[in-house]
Amino acid sequence: MKRIILVRHGALQREPHILVGQKDLSLSPLGRAQMQALAQSWPDSLWQEIVCVFTSDLSRCVESARILLRDHPELPLRSEPALREISLGQWEGLSKQAIERQWPGGHLMRGLDLAAFVPPNGESFRALKRRSLCCLERLRARYPKGTLCLVTHAGIIRVLLAAQRKLSLKQILRIPVEYASWTTLAI
Repeated sequence: MKRIILVRHGALQREPHILVGQKDLSLSPLGRAQMQALAQSWPDSLWQEIVCVFTSDLSRCVESARILLRDHPELPLRSEPALREISLGQWEGLSKQAIERQWPGGHLMRGLDLAAFVPPNGESFRALKRRSLCCLERLRARYPKGTLCLVTHAGIIRVLLAAQRKLSLKQILRIPVEYASWTTLAI
């Protein structure tokens, strides 16, 4: 495999200051425009390298991938549930203030042990890293040549980049991953 292109979905249609996680939210009009601009900015040489596009099964990524591929219908698009964002369980859709009211000290505890902390009925970044790396290995085995494009979420992109750069999971929130951005994961 030549490389893996990691793409974050566009901006969401949501209330500001809520934790999203796996909550299935749509792209906003801004998010659609961001993805269109991203698609138009890629050089033809990059499009020619890509052999398949995989997307999280959440609607914001599926829609982002479809916009990205609008002018490249020849490329296969596959849904991959393992590319979903980290599960924040019962915290999804809540603000930090609402979380603090229901689970006093919970958000602070997460900040103190980002790698291992599990929100109620959620998952830790350590578990997200395992899930992401297993998915990546499966895809590498299926597509030993060419370039893959993964349309996914900030959490997945951060844990994969942290693993590649040998960074601690404690530092992953410092890795900038903007909406409708892309980066290359070296193989």
